[in-house]
Amino acid sequence: MELRTLLSKLAFPLFILMLFFVVTTFLAFFTQDAHWNRFLGLNWHRIFQLLDMRTEQSVATWFSSTIFLATALSFTVLGWGNFSHPTISPMTRLIFRLTAMGACVISADEVGGVHETVGKRVGDIINQAAQMPLDEKGFSWIVVFAPIALVCLSWLGYALRKLIVPLAPKLRNQLYVVLWTALICLPSVFFWEALAGYFDYQGLIAEKELIFLCLEETSEVLGMYCLFLIATVMARVYRL
Repeated sequence: MELRTLLSKLAFPLFILMLFFVVTTFLAFFTQDAHWNRFLGLNWHRIFQLLDMRTEQSVATWFSSTIFLATALSFTVLGWGNFSHPTISPMTRLIFRLTAMGACVISADEVGGVHETVGKRVGDIINQAAQMPLDEKGFSWIVVFAPIALVCLSWLGYALRKLIVPLAPKLRNQLYVVLWTALICLPSVFFWEALAGYFDYQGLIAEKELIFLCLEETSEVLGMYCLFLIATVMARVYRL
């Protein structure tokens, strides 16, 4: 079976799993102090915690990593596929290859939590410079990664647009909706993280009560799924 065919078959199951883990993440948030979290003799909060995308080394974290890996594979098809359309330049192909490699690295980071370790180190540097504890929980990773991610996402959006433009109007409009969803959701990850860091630092809301982190995880998986979907559709349309 060709890789593009396999990815096409995975699109719907991944969508259902994405909805499932988004729901369980919000249920984990809403049941943490609920009186009915032991309904039918079960600790529902503990069950939902295992399926919470905010929790490290959980089943949900594995799924988030899988979404990134699927995105990496879909852009591998675009980056190394045999394009015959004249508007696809070597630079566009390079962008797709770098996206594939970047998504693969992020997939591993999703499990390993390297960005959080970096965030804590950056937080230590900021705390020492400011002579006060501005960030002790690793929120500062956005200072390092947000500018890089936004530049890369802008180039990727430009490259994908070049593939979308020649398509039939109906399909083109549908893919534009998916693309803009990705371009809105992925940058909003940094916005929700920044809000969480601000409220936590100000002591306004305890970290476990921050719904912003649920919105962050939702934006992340939805945005990456949209990129996966676009690349998969492109691979089928261009018969790579």
